[in-house]
Amino acid sequence: MKIIIAGAGEVGFHLAKLLSYESQDITLIDSVRECLNYADTHLDIRVLKGDCTSIAV
Repeated sequence: MKIIIAGAGEVGFHLAKLLSYESQDITLIDSVRECLNYADTHLDIRVLKGDCTSIAV
């Protein structure tokens, strides 16, 4: 299943971690590069820097 998570804070990171254990196709979107870098190095997911509320993302 393809899943998009808006926000890489504590809740978003934890949700991404749980879903990645189930071999889901996860995309984590956030505007804070540091949060995305942490998630990218610790989880096997796709990360995207941008505004979650923007249609351009």
